[in-house]
Amino acid sequence: MPTSFLNLAKLCDKLEKISKTKEKIALLSNFLTSLNPYEIEPAVFLIIGTPFAESDSQTLDISWRSILETNYTAKQTTLFNQPLTIRAVHEYFSKLAQISGSGARKKRKRLLEMLFRESSPLERKFLVRMILGEMRHGVAKGLMIKAIAEAAHLDYSLIKRLSAIYGNIGEIARLALVGGEEGLSKIEVAPFTPIKPMLAENLDSLDELFKKPVSPMAIEYKYDGVRVQIHKKADKVHIYSRRLKDITSSFPEIADLIKKTIPNHSCILDGEIIAIRRNDQRPLPFQELMRRFKRIHEVQRLRQEIPVQLYLFDILLLDDKILFDYPYQERWNILATICKGLTLAYRIISSEKEEITRFYQAALAAGHEGILLKKLNSPYSPGERKKEWLKLKEAIHADLVIIAADWGSGRRTGWLSNYHLAALDPLKGTFHEVGKTFKGLTDEEFQDMTANLQKIKTYETQYTVYVKPQIVVEVAFNEIQKSPQYPAGYALRFARIKRIRLDKDPSEVTSLDEIAYLYERQFEKKARI
Repeated sequence: MPTSFLNLAKLCDKLEKISKTKEKIALLSNFLTSLNPYEIEPAVFLIIGTPFAESDSQTLDISWRSILETNYTAKQTTLFNQPLTIRAVHEYFSKLAQISGSGARKKRKRLLEMLFRESSPLERKFLVRMILGEMRHGVAKGLMIKAIAEAAHLDYSLIKRLSAIYGNIGEIARLALVGGEEGLSKIEVAPFTPIKPMLAENLDSLDELFKKPVSPMAIEYKYDGVRVQIHKKADKVHIYSRRLKDITSSFPEIADLIKKTIPNHSCILDGEIIAIRRNDQRPLPFQELMRRFKRIHEVQRLRQEIPVQLYLFDILLLDDKILFDYPYQERWNILATICKGLTLAYRIISSEKEEITRFYQAALAAGHEGILLKKLNSPYSPGERKKEWLKLKEAIHADLVIIAADWGSGRRTGWLSNYHLAALDPLKGTFHEVGKTFKGLTDEEFQDMTANLQKIKTYETQYTVYVKPQIVVEVAFNEIQKSPQYPAGYALRFARIKRIRLDKDPSEVTSLDEIAYLYERQFEKKARI
C-alpha cells in the first residue's frame, strides 16, 4: 500500500519535538526503511524541505502571500476519501513548478487550493513549511545522509562522497536502501552530471601558515568571479555553477571556446569565469558579472558590454579516467596538456614566505581577490572544504544568509535596508543570527534587495520582514564579539556587505563553528579579559 503523507507529517512533527541527534537519525532511518522503493526519493526531499534535487531545474516560486490567498487555515472540505500520499504530494509540487506564462498565478492558486482541500490540518502545516523551505525540525541534508547510511547499513563516508558527486540525495537513498553497495555502484562520474566542487579553508595570514615548516606549494591567483564546472563530450558542452545549475546559456562564448579548443576529448574541468574590461582586460567588479550570470535574455548585448575570461585550474575527468585521487600536480600537468590554447590560473610553486607575499600583493594589485595555496600532492575531494587547499583574502570575510530585514528611515525610507545576517548550523540545517548591517549596498541595490526580499517573505511585524533564508551575501567585518543578544552567542562588529552571492546556496554559508574559530583566532593579536 502507498504510504500516506500524514505519516510523513507525523514524522516531521516528532522530529520537531526532539533535540537529540541520535534520536532524530533513528526516527528517520526507521521511516525510510518502511517506505516502498518508489516513495523513498520524494520522501527524502519532502522531509528536508527542498522538493527537488539540487541538479534539478525545477523550483517552487510560491510566496507566503500566495499561500495566504488560498485561505489555507480555514476548515477544509476533503475532496476524496483516499488519503493524500507521499507520491501525490510530490506530483502536486512538480505540477506547481511547471506552471508558467500567462495566468500562472491563478493556476498556482487553484492547484494549491486543491492540495490543501485534500489535506488534514497537520498535513497543511508541513505542506506550507515545505513550500517555503522552513521545516524547523532540525533535519538538513547532512543529518539525512547519516540517516540513509544507518537505514541501509552502509558507511556514512560512502553516502557523503556520493552525495557530492551526484546531485540527487533522494535517488542515492533509493539505490542504497534497495540495492546496497551494488545499487550505489550505478552512480558514476560522467559528463553532464555536475559534481560539488572542492573548497578551500580560510587562511588568516601568511604568518599563520609559516608557523611551521612549509613544503613547496602551488600558489594561484584567487579570481573574483563565478566558480564553474565545464562538462564536454563530443560536440556537446554544458557549464554548471557551484550550485549545480546549468548556466550554459549565460556564457555561450565559453562553451564555443571549449568546443573549438578541446575537440577530441571528453572531460570535466574546474575553473572560474570573471568579467573583464575590454580595452585592458582588467577584472570588473563581481556585480558586473552577475548581470551575465542571471540573465537568460539579451545575452548577445551583454556579451558586448561585459566580456568574460575563463581561468581553468583543475580537471576531474578525462575521457573515461576519473582523476579525483590523482595528486594536484599531476592533474595540473594533464590539464595543461589537454587545454593548450586556454588560459590556466596564474600560479607559482614556492615555499618561501617573501616570494609568496610578493605574489599575494601582485594578485591584489591586479584586481583579484587574493591567492589559493594548494598542496602538490592533494587529491580532489568533491563537496569538501579541506586544509590541503587554503585561501587568503585581504580582509575577514564570511558568507551569511539574510533571514530578516528592517524597514529603513530617513533617506532609506521605503527600503528594507537593515539586514539580519545568519550563520549555519550544518547538521540541523538551521540559521542563527550573528549581526545586522545597513552598509555596503548602492541605492539601486537597496531597491532590488527590497523587491527580492518581499518575494520570499514568510511573515512580518510593524518594522521587520522575515524571509526564507535564500539570499547569500559576502560580509566583511572587523572583529567578532561575544554577544548575549543573539542565540548564536556571537556578533559581528562593523559588518558591511561586500557583494551579493547569487552563485552560492544557503547551505554553503559560514558555519557557527567557523564563527567560533574566527572569534578565538582574534586573541592571538588581542588581549583577553
